Amino acid sequence: MTGMADVPDAVERIADVLAKQNIRHAFGGAIAQNFWGIVRATQDVDVLALIPSLQLPAVVEALIAAGFHLRDSRGLERAITVADLRESQRQHSLFAIWLGLVKVELFAPVLPLQHRMLDRARPMPWRQRTVPVTTAEDLILIKMVFHRDKDLRDVRAMIATSGTTLDRSYMQTQATDVLSPDQREELQRLLAAT
Repeated sequence: MTGMADVPDAVERIADVLAKQNIRHAFGGAIAQNFWGIVRATQDVDVLALIPSLQLPAVVEALIAAGFHLRDSRGLERAITVADLRESQRQHSLFAIWLGLVKVELFAPVLPLQHRMLDRARPMPWRQRTVPVTTAEDLILIKMVFHRDKDLRDVRAMIATSGTTLDRSYMQTQATDVLSPDQREELQRLLAAT
């Protein structure tokens, strides 16, 4: 497998695993941004996924069958284990798996906003199927929470592209719960510019 060309395959495979296991999930990151008008190349696939602990063994089995693996600290491939994934979820609220050179990060929802993101995810076309994708509004909000320089660039670009179609009322309501007063003011300024 060789990098960029394999991102679509990784999306397809992880979507199959999660759908067959009846795991609520939503694609985020650059995959979601591409649907909302900001085309960005990526080597990673970000997925918000609510995986019940009791289902983890079956999910691990399905991931292995789909060709996913872990990487150790030296970058060497190794088998996925339930123990590794449980520990990673406990420590980081996510775990990273690999398909060739493509990293797939499965984030556990920990914020009320993330649970709403799962509820509001929109089915979008992907090859011969649809996949649940984080809405532009929720993607903007979660990027405002993280508030890294690259996230703020993405927020500006998404607002510039989708500004007039965004559900501003929803964003303002949710911003009250998840953003600091300074972040809310910054978001208002960005929205007012469109």
